[in-house]
Amino acid sequence: IAQAPHAARGDAFALNPLIKVAFADNNLSFDWANPRECIAKGAIREFMPSGERDLINPAL
Repeated sequence: IAQAPHAARGDAFALNPLIKVAFADNNLSFDWANPRECIAKGAIREFMPSGERDLINPAL
């Protein structure tokens, strides 16, 4: 992906893949008390969405 359009928009970027995984979706809640657990959940896509996406979650 070209860097110039993102830099022009002022997008934030990171080189660390852990940061990219952990903060990929704004609607995922991130627990700062357990950052390693949250990064691992994001890596294996086990986060449950919170907020506006609650209605489309399957019943557990």
